[in-house]
Amino acid sequence: MRSRFILQVLVVALAFGVGMLLGAEHCARREPPEEPAPRPVLTCPQCPSCEEKTPVSPSKTEKQRRLPPAPPPDARHRELLLAWVQEQSPELRHCTQGAASSTHTVVTLWLDDEGEVSQVELSHDPGSLEAAEIRCLRGRMLRWRPPLELVENRDRLVFGLVM
Repeated sequence: MRSRFILQVLVVALAFGVGMLLGAEHCARREPPEEPAPRPVLTCPQCPSCEEKTPVSPSKTEKQRRLPPAPPPDARHRELLLAWVQEQSPELRHCTQGAASSTHTVVTLWLDDEGEVSQVELSHDPGSLEAAEIRCLRGRMLRWRPPLELVENRDRLVFGLVM
C-alpha cells in the first residue's frame, strides 16, 4: 500500500514537472496577435445633379388633404371660447380628482363638417396626467357640443386649461 502511494506521488510529480517544462515553453513564446486587415472604405456613386430632376407637383388628392390654416382668433371669439370652456370644465374635475398638483394643458378640439368635436388632443408635461385621466378627459370632451358662433369657418378650437 505504501508503494502504491509512493508511485502515485511520483506520477503526480512527474506530470507536474512535464507540465512546467512544456507549459512554460509554450507560454513564453506568445506572439502578438496580427492586426486585422483594414476594412475597405465604401463610397457612394455620385448622385445625378438636382437640375436634371423635374419638380413633381402634388396630386389633386394631396392638395385636398391639406387643411387651410385656422383663422386667427379675434378678441370676441376668444372671449366666447373661454366662457364656453369655463361652462364645460366643471365636468372635467371628476377626471382629475386624485391629482396631487395642477396641470397646465393645451387642448385642441378638432371639428368635423357639422361643427361637432371629432378628435381631442391634449398637450401636457409627460407624467403630469395618468393614462386613465387622459382617457376620461378625452371621452368627456368628445361629448362637448360647441355653439355655432365658435365653429363657423373653423376646423379646430385651441385653448389652455389648468386642471
